[in-house]
Amino acid sequence: MDVLDSLVDEEFRLEFLLIEALHEEAERLAAPAVPSSGRPDRPSR
Repeated sequence: MDVLDSLVDEEFRLEFLLIEALHEEAERLAAPAVPSSGRPDRPSR
């Protein structure tokens, strides 16, 4: 039974890591783009 418990614990840990990574990626994609110069782009006129 200990083996089964450890497998379930590992599955939950991996699932949590995946959800956390997806959340961070969603936040990164939702953030405004900043060019490599570190300054926000100015709209062209």
